[in-house]
This record gives sequence, C-alpha cells and structure tokens, in this order.
Amino acid sequence: MGVPTFFRWICVRYPKVIRDTIEREPVEMDGRMVPVDLDDDAPNGDFDNLYLDMNGIIHPCCHPEDGPAPEDEEHMYENIFLYLDRLFRIVRPKRLVYMAIDGVAPRAKMNQQRARRFRAAQEREEMEREQEKLRQDWEAEGRTLPNRSAGKVFDSNVITPGTNFLHKMSEAIRYYIHDRTTNDPLWQKLKFRVILSDANVPSEGEHKVMQFIRLQRVQPDYDPNTRHCLYGADADLIMLGLATHEAHFSIIREVVIPKSEKKCTLCGGSGHVASECTGEGDDADDNMNIQKPFQIVSLPVLRQYLQLQFAEIEERMSPAVPYDFERCVDDFVFMCFFVGNDFLPHLPSLSIRDGSIDQMMALYIEMLPSMDDYLTECGRTNLAQVEQFLEYLGGIEDQVFKNRLERESKMRQEKETERASKVEEGQASCAQSGGQMGGDLASTGDESSFTAPKEEVSDTSAWHAQLLAQSFSMDFENLDSQEPPSKRPKQEDSTLEPPQPKETKAKSGKVVDREFHMALRERLTNRQDLGEAVADTVRLGEGPHWKQRYYFEKFKVKQDDLVDFLQRIRKAYVEGLCWVLVYYYQGCPSWTWFYPYHYAPFASDLIGCGNLKCGEFNYFQLGQPFQPFQQLMSVLPPVSAEEAGIPAAMRELMKQSFSPLIDFYPVDFGLDLNGKRFTWQAVVLLPFIDEPRLLRILGPLLARLKPHEKIRNRRGDVLVFGHKQDKALFHAVQLAQAAFEAGHAGLKQTVRDRYLFGCLEGWQGGGANREVPSPIEGLPDVEESHCISAQYTEPEVVPHFSKLLPGISEQPLVVNAADMDEGSRMKGFGGEPARKLIMQALGKDGRRKRYEQVLWRLGRSRCLAAHLKVWELRDLELLAGLAIHAISPSVIDLWFSIGSVSRFLMLFAIATMVLLPALWLALFAIRMVNDNEKSSLVRWARYLEPIVRPWVLCHIWSASLCLVYYMVTARNKAVTEVCATFPETPTGIVAILCLGVGMYSLLSYAKSVTRPKHLPKHSSLPQLPGGAVVWGLGPMATMAFWAFTLYSHGPHRPPTITTVEDVNGALSKLLPAMNRQVHQSIKDSAGDCQGLWEYRMARGEVMFSSPLSEAHRTCEGSAPLAHMKTDKGGVGTDITVLWATGLGSLEIADVVVSPPPEMAVPNQHWSLTLAAMFTDLHVYMKVIVNGKEWLSDYMCCDKALHFTIKASATCHQKVGFDALRLELLHLDKIDFVQKTQMILDSGASASFEMDFGTSETVETAIANFLTLKTGKLLMRNSDGSTTDTLETAGQALSHVIQLNSGERCLTHA
Repeated sequence: MGVPTFFRWICVRYPKVIRDTIEREPVEMDGRMVPVDLDDDAPNGDFDNLYLDMNGIIHPCCHPEDGPAPEDEEHMYENIFLYLDRLFRIVRPKRLVYMAIDGVAPRAKMNQQRARRFRAAQEREEMEREQEKLRQDWEAEGRTLPNRSAGKVFDSNVITPGTNFLHKMSEAIRYYIHDRTTNDPLWQKLKFRVILSDANVPSEGEHKVMQFIRLQRVQPDYDPNTRHCLYGADADLIMLGLATHEAHFSIIREVVIPKSEKKCTLCGGSGHVASECTGEGDDADDNMNIQKPFQIVSLPVLRQYLQLQFAEIEERMSPAVPYDFERCVDDFVFMCFFVGNDFLPHLPSLSIRDGSIDQMMALYIEMLPSMDDYLTECGRTNLAQVEQFLEYLGGIEDQVFKNRLERESKMRQEKETERASKVEEGQASCAQSGGQMGGDLASTGDESSFTAPKEEVSDTSAWHAQLLAQSFSMDFENLDSQEPPSKRPKQEDSTLEPPQPKETKAKSGKVVDREFHMALRERLTNRQDLGEAVADTVRLGEGPHWKQRYYFEKFKVKQDDLVDFLQRIRKAYVEGLCWVLVYYYQGCPSWTWFYPYHYAPFASDLIGCGNLKCGEFNYFQLGQPFQPFQQLMSVLPPVSAEEAGIPAAMRELMKQSFSPLIDFYPVDFGLDLNGKRFTWQAVVLLPFIDEPRLLRILGPLLARLKPHEKIRNRRGDVLVFGHKQDKALFHAVQLAQAAFEAGHAGLKQTVRDRYLFGCLEGWQGGGANREVPSPIEGLPDVEESHCISAQYTEPEVVPHFSKLLPGISEQPLVVNAADMDEGSRMKGFGGEPARKLIMQALGKDGRRKRYEQVLWRLGRSRCLAAHLKVWELRDLELLAGLAIHAISPSVIDLWFSIGSVSRFLMLFAIATMVLLPALWLALFAIRMVNDNEKSSLVRWARYLEPIVRPWVLCHIWSASLCLVYYMVTARNKAVTEVCATFPETPTGIVAILCLGVGMYSLLSYAKSVTRPKHLPKHSSLPQLPGGAVVWGLGPMATMAFWAFTLYSHGPHRPPTITTVEDVNGALSKLLPAMNRQVHQSIKDSAGDCQGLWEYRMARGEVMFSSPLSEAHRTCEGSAPLAHMKTDKGGVGTDITVLWATGLGSLEIADVVVSPPPEMAVPNQHWSLTLAAMFTDLHVYMKVIVNGKEWLSDYMCCDKALHFTIKASATCHQKVGFDALRLELLHLDKIDFVQKTQMILDSGASASFEMDFGTSETVETAIANFLTLKTGKLLMRNSDGSTTDTLETAGQALSHVIQLNSGERCLTHA
C-alpha cells in the first residue's frame, strides 16, 4: 500500500526524478498489435530487467476506479493481458521479466490486510445499497437503466492467496507467457526470460523481487550495470529500490491524475465526468478505455539529489566514523519508516504533510558528525544512535502539536468567517444544495435560523455525527440537529420533485453502464468525504496532560498500568522498526512477529530503546509462513468466504455463534477517524488474530482437504520461462526435464550466466513444444509452444551489503545548483517551518546550504596526491605532513575557498578579477569603434578607460605571480585548503608568464592608440590620470593584497617530517588512531568460519533464523589455520587448529622505524618493528589420537599474548619502496595442557594429563597468520572498500617521503 503522500513529496523536493514515457499507438500485424517502432531502439531508454508487482496490475484491471467492472473473469484476464502488452511496448526489457503475485504475507502485514478486507466488505455492502437507491432515482427521473448484471459488484477480497480466483489467474498468466513467446513479434525479437512467482509462493510481490535482486547481485559474474525497471504504484517501492544500492534502478508507474484534470471515460472529453456525460459524441463508444499515461521515476537522479544534500556532512565527519554516502541512503530509508509503512502506524507527531521528512533530514545532517555511528548498517539498527535521534524528535513534540492546533484553529476561523459572509450576502442557494452523500437529508426550518455564526459552530459536532452515520449506512433520521448552511450536501435533495429529463438521443448499453457506474462511484466518494476533518477529541498538545489523554482514550490504559504499558509499547514499536529494516535489506526476519497495537507511541516515549537487543540480526525467530487457507481465515470477513473458495467446514467457523473462532469475525467493528476527513483514513479497530488458537482449530480441517483444495493450499514453486532459441537456458531445461520425466525428482541443473543464477528442476508442465490450452473462451490454444519452462530455485541466501558494486558506470550528472534552490524546493508540505523548528531545538539557525560549493565534487576524479588508503587521511597529517582533500576542483574553486571564510573577499575578488577587466574591455571597444567626439558615451569612455587600465594591468600581473608562487611552493606545504590542478612545470609557468606578457602588450597597444592627439610624441606630461600614484602604489597594493590572500588561504606551514626521528615521533602519536582503525577493520575470527558458525549455533550463541553466512561478517577464511600429524611410539596424533577468535583484541604497543645502514646506495633496506599483543585470543583445537577424538575445545589464552613483527622493505632510487615483507621476531610461549578424567572398563577412574606445549602447531599457525602467510590483513577504507596492507603500505611510504623531501628515498637519516 505504501506511504501516503510520499510520492508527491518526492516530486516536489526532487522534481528531476520524474520523466514522462514515450508511447506510440500500436499497429496490427498478422492479427497482433505490435509497436509501430518495432525495429527501433527502446524509446524510453534501455532496460535489461523488468519486474512486475502483479497485484498492482490485477486490482485496477479487475475493479477499475474510473469505469465499470469487467463482465466476468475472462474479461479481467483480457484486461490484464492488454495491460501487460502495453508495459512491454513501453519498457522493452532485453534480458529478464519477473512477474510476482503477492503470496502469503508475514503476520506483520496481515493485520493491515485484515483491516483493509473487512473495510472493503463493509464498503461493498454500502455500494450495493447505494446502487439500488441510484436505480430508483434514475427510474424516477425517467432515465435509461443499466442491465442489472452489469451492476454486479466484484468482491476484490478474492485477490488473496489461496482463492479460486488467483489459482485461475496463475494458469491464465502461464498461458499468456506461452502465447506471447510463440506469437508476439515483440517477444520474439527481445527473447527475454520470464520468471513467474505466483500466489502460492510466500511473501509479498515486491519483496520477492527485492530478494531476487539481492541474491543475483552477490554472484561472481553479475553485471553491475544491469538496468532495472520495476512496475508498481506503491511509494515504498522508491525506498526498496534505494535499499538495493543498484546503480541503475527505475520505477515505472501510472501518472496520478488530479480529479479536476481527469477525462470523461465515455467520450474522452474533458471538462466533465462520466456521470455528467450526455454521450452525444460521435465516437462515444470508441473511447471506452481512456488509458492513463505512464511516468518513470529515476532513482539514480534521486541519489544525486541526496548526495548533494548529504555532501556537507563529509567535511564534518570524524575519523572514527568516516563519511559513507551509501549508509546515509540507508539512514534516509530508515527515517522514512517513522512517517508510516505497511507494518507500523506512524508516530503521532510526524506527518509528511507537516514537513516531518524535511525535519528529520535537517536533524540528521546536524547530528550525524557528532554520533558514534550511523543509524543503521546493512539492515541492522544501531539503537543507541536511534535513541539520540529520537531524543530531539521527542523534545519538539509538544511544540509540533501546538503548532498543529494553531494551524487548525486558524483554518476553522477562516472557514467560519467565509461561511458567515456568504450568509450575510444572501447566498442561500449554496446552503440549500442537496445531499452531498446521496441525498437523504432534507432541509428543515428556515434558513434564517443559521444566520448566527455561533449556532453554526455549536452544531458542527452533531452535523459530523449525521454525516458519519450516513457514510456507514446507519439510521440517522432521529438525529435532530440541523446542518450548518456551508456544510449542506451539494446534490439536490431526493425529497424534491425530480427534474424533467433532458431530451437526449439514445445511448448505447455500454455508455449507460459506464455512466451509471461513474455516478455510483461519485456518490460513494462523496459519502467518504466528511467535508472537513473530524475534531480530535484527544486534543494533542493542549494542556499539560495530553499524553495521558492519548493513552487513556486510544489504548484504554489505566493510570496505574501506564508505566508498565509504556515499556511494553516501546519494546513492541522498536521491534517493529528493526523488523521492517531487516525485511527491507535482508528478507523476512520473522514470519510470526507483528505489532500488537492499532496506534503508535510518542517519539519521546521511545527514549530508552538503546538498551534493547532487538537491533541485532539474530533477535527474531524466523518461524514458518501461514498456509494459504490459514491466511484466508486470518484476513477475510465471513461475507467473502464463499466467493474466495474457503471450504465449507472452515466457513462455519466464521459464522456459527458457538465457534471457537467467532471472536475473530465481528459483525460490527469500530472506525476511528483520528482527526481525519475521509472515512478511508480511519483506523479499523479489529481484534488481532490469536495465531496458536487459529492453527490448533484449523489443523484437523486442513488434513481433510479435497485434492483440488490441497493444490490451492500448497506451497508453490517459482517457474522460469524462455524462448527455445535461448541456448544456455534450453540446454539446462532439457536436462532438468529429462531427469524429472525419468523419475529423478529433485535433481537440479545449475544455470549461471550474466543474466540469471540459480538451479532448475523439471515439472509436469515443463520442457519444450508443449500444447497449452487457453483458459479464456474465444482465445486460441497454443498448439506447439516456442516457450521452454522449468521450476526455478534461487541461489543460497547470503547477506546483502549496502554498497555500490565495483565496475559501475554512473549516470551523468543532471542535478545542478539551481535544482537545489531551497526557495522553490521547500515549498509545500510545511518543509521550511518544520526545519526551522528542529534547528531551534538544536540551538542553531536554519542556515542555507551552500550546494554550489560542493556541486563540483560529483562526477569528478578524486584528487589524492598520495593514495593513502591504509589509515584515515586526517590521522596521517602528522605522518605525511599533508592534509589531503578528497576533491578535484579547478582554479576557479579558489574563490569558493576564499568565500567559505569571507563572502566579502570572494565578491571583491570576482569584482576585481572579472568585472573590472570586462569593464575596461568595454570602454576600450567604445573608444576604438566610435569616433563621434560629441557623444557623451565616448567622452565618458575616454575619461574612464585610462583610469581603469592600470588597475587591470596590475591585477593580471599580481595574479600571475601569485599563481606561480602557489604552484611552485604547494608541494612541500602541510595544509592546502584547495587541491587545485595546474599545468605541470615548465608548461604552467610559461603559460602564466605568456598570459601576463600578452596582457601587457595589449595594454601598451591600447595606450598608443588612445593617446591624445594634441600631445607631443615625447611629452613629459602624464599620459594617464593619476600619474605616479596610480602606476606605483596601485600595482603594489593589489599585488600585496593577492599575495596575502593566496598565502593565507593556501600553503603556509613548513614540512613537519624531515628525519627518521621525526617519523618515529609522529608514529608514537598515531598509536591511538592505529588501534582504533585496527579494531574497526580486523575481523574478530579467522579459520574455518563455517565450523565456527555451526559451533555457535549448537551452543545457542546464535539463532537458526540468522543467515548462514552471517559468520563471514566477523570471520575470515574457510579452512583450518593449521594441521599436523605425528606418529611416535605407536601413537598417531592428528592435531588441527580449526579457528581463532579474539583477533579484534589486537593492541599495538610500539612502532619504530629503523633506517638502513647506508643511505648513499641505490637500494636502501628499511625496517619497521611493531610490538603488539592480543588481550583476548582463543584458539580452538581438535586432537585425534589413534583414530579417536581426544580433544575438541578452546585452548589458549588465559593471559595476554605478546608478539613482535618486523616489516622490511627496500627503497629503490627513482622507483620507491617495494612491498613489505613480514617476519615474526617474538611470540609468547603458549602452554597447552589438557586434563581429562576417564572411567575405565573395569569401573576404575583414571586421570590423564596431555601436554601439547611441546608442539609447535599452534605457534606456527599464529605466526603464519600474523605474517600474512595464511589469509590477508584487510583494512576497511572510508568508502567501504578494503585494502591489502602489504600491497599499499610500501606505496604509501614512498608517497610520504616524496611529498616531504621531493625524493623517492630519503638521502639522510
């Protein structure tokens, strides 16, 4: 269902993410409708994979909002086929199509499904009653009545897994795939593969798609530049697309057309709706299906917007928490959960309409640099940081509610003033219009009774009650209140005399049916609109006890239980946030968890969540999904049971008063409008399903299902289809089908190419050249299908990581500084007031973001004078003598650097260096071109041009000299505020000098041609106004100004590293930073990670619900660390060191650099000694003696384990350092003694003590690991990538020395 108004917020804040599709009318070819541009390239851009959330197609095709429902199921199938054809003509995928129908959902989603279906059944009954009333009204007016069969209301609740309807729908879609693959020219051209996951496969359709993408992108041959396109109308698809971290991801959806702009579905005209259409157009019957256009949402463009918004964080992040844009995207997705999702109610103080997303973004940008971590990490919630975030949101709740009350009060006053003015002006016709919701309310009394505004206000509550009663088809005739004049219904009262019918020509049956449907739809829509929001009885923000009122009224909590209740609801809601995040990033963490309340707590009541454990992956128990019939019994109301195909015995449980499940199916239930205006916004107050009781009661009935019912209740399989000319797929399908037909069920064939990864298995409808019967009367059978098919199994589940894959081709930059103008972007949705409120809470002004200062960072190469990836760059300032900016600006960005310190300096620099020369050129051109001495313009030009000329000359010269100084001296300086790129020496110096000489020559020429004619050639008179003062002091002052400016904002500190002693001193200061980086980068365990994971599961340290490969997040390796066999004295010993844990407890104690014995040699041998220790190292050993397991347990280490490593490298002149070589100088002796007491066969006991201390197996294993002979010591960089230390340490050392000395190797120690 998505997040209400989120899509509109995206369109307003980031308008360039939306683009309209190009769609041309198809033409008929051999009885098939094909694109008119079949042979051309894709008109809307190239797409590789198309994913279809089929429920977003099934619903509008089976019960459209803007037209009557199809006559029968066959027509529904045809509508779906035509809709799919249209999508394929627009998108034209080249590799794969994934069709996903919603299967059984997790319990967390079933609560929403249950509420929606019970409310739909209630609305269906209301529609039937209103339909009969409308027929009576039309009959009284003498209008043509539609056929009763055409008015049959389709029960949309049958679009639920396990029903007969969706079972037939799966068969129809399989037929569609076979037919189009065989006969459709577009499908034959593209030859894409199709995956179908129908309603018998558990999980929601969009999450099936996300799981497929996540599992495909971790495969070794996956194409990182795969272009994805997902169809769906839900706004949360945007967040799901961002969560994939795919570089090319788009969403296609229908354009949401405002009601005022919708065209009539009868004649295609605008300016009226179908209920007002006369049907007089000549082609009224030919325009029965007015198609909505499509638009494409580009997530790469949205990422560009977000990158600009988050860019200002980068410079403020601490070295311990480096800036990572991908994690900022994850946090943005997480923040959106607070304003609503399909699994949790939104926090009361947060609303997209009130600017809450803008508020949270502003808070996040200000808070993140001061926090110890991001809010999330690959689906894991960092609750300590979330609690800090919620503290600020909770701190402004009171003010948010007060602002909301003031705004609503102001709107009510404006409406009352408008209403009173209308009454005074005598606009009684507006007040006497008929029933807004169908026309039952007759006007009573004289209109003068409403002239007093106070009476209108006093009647508002009763008037709302009357409208509510009518909207729910209740008896309200005894309500003795009069409605205010401005709120009276708009349609004519049904008690008045019907108007005389207009003389119109006869309409066709289809036009009448559609017109009747639209009139009915309009009446129902009006019934749902209460005119204005119902008053909030809780009155949030009013008085000191609004929190208590909220919990007492919404949750029925007593004062004595409030403290315990707040702890329970805090835990439940935070669990929900963590559950949703894992669901979005890793897949369903628990099929059985759900949020057990209808409302959310306040943000301030979530404070304290940092102590909860639900942020970890292994917190939730996975459980099992419901069977389809179990879900039907959980979500469907009794009135839909028979239509859905629920067995009779189960239907009795929904209706019999003595049924043990009867409390699950209330005949009447509450609707809480909760201050909303429309009835569809109401909270449906249904009891929650008791899962254990439901499963226990249904168990015996499910065992007695009929064969055809068991088919609908089974867990289905995903199918893959392809064209028989797809050689790779055809070969795998043939082998899988042959094995199946030979009786080898379960034998699978692996398919692996750049387009698809997984396993195939044969099935009864698989293989090639199948005859496929048509499920639709009138459509031909597919006699010999060109389509091949097999059952498809996805690859093994592995964790999803939030990072872009290497090798991507990023989309060109389309967002510029003008697009980030907050004056236009922040309009609507209360963005600017909400942002100001949170900035005031932070004690800061809502400053304007300088997007223009960071815009040029996007899409450019990183300017790193030294590629130092091992440690954080800021920690290397002492070591390298250089603070390097990871940016690549040009010389122009010098002005932005100056402007960041002083806006006046930047404006002055632009005026003097750009505007002043431009002014001089203009004046010079006027003097050269215009000879009219009488012109005032020429006279002014002659007077001003000599004055401006010397300043231009001195500016050019001073700028040239300062740039030369800047370029020559920048190499050896410690701080460069801009990383400007200049031409290399000598080209750069020559170019700058030539620029100065050229400008001087030009000015000299100008001086000669503008010399006053009456002066002698060698006159001693000053040729320029100002004389020596201008020519002397002007250039000197200007040059001094620019020299000071460039020196102040450029390099000015001398190198800090000149000798080896300096290096050792800097290294000693860097030890804390080194240890921090080690703790963040080194994995905790190494060795047989799979065995370690199984060991922890057996001991209950981790849960089975966690992904199997979770061990690899904290462990490196897949094989034992060491293995040794001995055979002494007839005793065979097999010793294996399986794994070691606690590697992350490494502490570096000292680092010392030793210079070579001789410096004046071409090859210098340098060494670095590192002393460190493991404070919590544990080694797991397995010992087998004479074929029997003697030991399988942790050994070592009861105390800290000290060691010393020597790293050696050779520096070659003009080349630099080669890779480092490691050797172990010292390792503490490890004592391995195992004491065992055994019971002998005779019954006596014996104690054995086996000393493994003499064995060097473990020491050898640890030594090999420390010197990187087994495994690799990888460091995590600030961008999320990893770097092998040995490969880059030597190169980094070369860069450090060269940057500080200008040589590859030091020439003195």
